[in-house]
Amino acid sequence: MYTGEEIKQRRAQMAQHITKGFATEPSADDIQKAKTTPDQEKKIKKVLDEFKAGKLKDFDGKKVTDRKQALAIALNEAGVEEDKDED
Repeated sequence: MYTGEEIKQRRAQMAQHITKGFATEPSADDIQKAKTTPDQEKKIKKVLDEFKAGKLKDFDGKKVTDRKQALAIALNEAGVEEDKDED
């Protein structure tokens, strides 16, 4: 498990990464591309539900209002790795 400070740092890194990577809102297909376990899917759902309820906060303690940032936080907390394209 991560400490509070490590979670804050990882959330910040993922939020910066994800907001630079998407030109539009992520679709359900984007979310499904990542290979996830049932436990990871539960964690993602929990975090996104927190976001929808307006209770999700970023590493600074500010309320998250951007869905892309919420998705980045959810994927990060669930421990989902980026899908690497094989060229």
